[in-house]
Amino acid sequence: MPEYARQHDWLRALEDIVLPLPSVGPGLFVYVTDESKGDLSFVMSIEPGHKVLDLGCGLGSVSVAIARKGATCLALDISLDQATFAAIRCQQLGLSGVYPIAACDTLRLPIANQALDSVVMNGVLEWVGCAEGFDGTPEEGQLALLRDVHRVLKPGGQVYVASKNRYALIHFLGTAPDHCTQLRWIGLLPPALQRLLSMGKRADSGARIYGLRGYEKLFRRAGFRVCQRFALLPSFRSPRHIVPIDCRPIVGLSGRDAAGAYDRRAERLAARLLPARIIRHLVFCYGFLLERPV
Repeated sequence: MPEYARQHDWLRALEDIVLPLPSVGPGLFVYVTDESKGDLSFVMSIEPGHKVLDLGCGLGSVSVAIARKGATCLALDISLDQATFAAIRCQQLGLSGVYPIAACDTLRLPIANQALDSVVMNGVLEWVGCAEGFDGTPEEGQLALLRDVHRVLKPGGQVYVASKNRYALIHFLGTAPDHCTQLRWIGLLPPALQRLLSMGKRADSGARIYGLRGYEKLFRRAGFRVCQRFALLPSFRSPRHIVPIDCRPIVGLSGRDAAGAYDRRAERLAARLLPARIIRHLVFCYGFLLERPV
């Protein structure tokens, strides 16, 4: 274990249990060690020797998948504990080439221009507006970070972004509360109206999610080309299926999200009845494969 991590007792304890045991039941351990989030590596062109940034690495599920491809992985998180844990986890699995980076909560990456082949942002973009020290709107913060990701990528480099859908069917049904405000239906409204209606009930978290066209517009403004679009089923936290959203039919409105056990029978019915051109706008989570043009 790196010397600077020895002061963290919880890291030492977790180091002993990171390797999964078949008898372990569901819970935090399974969530931490579930490698399904790393399946995104199958839709990216990650080759041995590539330099890949796992931006917002958390406890390392995606970093493990990148390291398994033989690439050098920079595991970056605002938490030193989490970045270090990701590196320790990979060491225990016999995977080399994973380097933890703890960066302050800013929108400027500590990486040289055109240094990377790929960047992964799994469940990160929606929270960029919460960054401290940025003097601008959450939307401007997201654009600023994407432009900085563009800066550190080589021409032709890829970015994978996974995030929730503002117009998911569950939000229209009121089945689950908005993840930013915890109020039902409010996430469907424009941000300014959301803040007005939630005033005195919930503070603006700074989180922002979009619909399909909103994400694509944001990516184009940052200078990227959208190569592929996916439905992540049931969610980006546990993507058991990664389905191109232009497939017909998109079957994946069904399934239980890792964040809740709400009834999704209405979604399964909609998936059978509605055409793909409508379903693609109602899925719970999206994955986007972007490219910096040559």
